[in-house]
Amino acid sequence: MRPHAGSVWSLEQLRAHLGNERFDSLWRRVSASCAAVVAAALPNMRAEATALGALPGSTFELLGLDFLVDTDLHPWLLEVKAR
Repeated sequence: MRPHAGSVWSLEQLRAHLGNERFDSLWRRVSASCAAVVAAALPNMRAEATALGALPGSTFELLGLDFLVDTDLHPWLLEVKAR
């Protein structure tokens, strides 16, 4: 499988290309970045829910995070989208 410039791969394609060990290492870094984003946004999300009069724990937020992975397998967070 040869990557194409600007293409988007599924996680299965990426795992097949990298192998399990390299994929798992990359996935740990992506997961840590996602956790940091949610932790940073959580106070604002809670404040918004409170302002709307929502009961604690009764709301959820959908987030989309886009990453670019460089040739050194460093994941770069490109954007966070909220719906």
